[in-house]
Amino acid sequence: MIWVYLSLPVFLALPLFVLDAAGISRLGQTFALATVAAAAIHLLLPTEIGWPRPTAVPGYSNLRSFPLPLTGHTTSCRLCNRYGALAFIAIWVRTPTVVD
Repeated sequence: MIWVYLSLPVFLALPLFVLDAAGISRLGQTFALATVAAAAIHLLLPTEIGWPRPTAVPGYSNLRSFPLPLTGHTTSCRLCNRYGALAFIAIWVRTPTVVD
């Protein structure tokens, strides 16, 4: 499963090789819109998305000492999924269709 997340930066860079300058600009605007929409939904519907983290996670107490906004929950709804979907759609639209 970790390979999916490690391949995400490469996958997100692929539209840069497929799109022209106007397409890259539209994709950037779409990423910004997705980010603002996710933030608005999070502010309008303040819920705890995800599952509580088990208390017996090795090294978790060391991680809590970092100045990160950790809530103690593993979220299932992340922006990386939306960004990946937007990149996939951009690649799909610009890829020529092969007809036999």
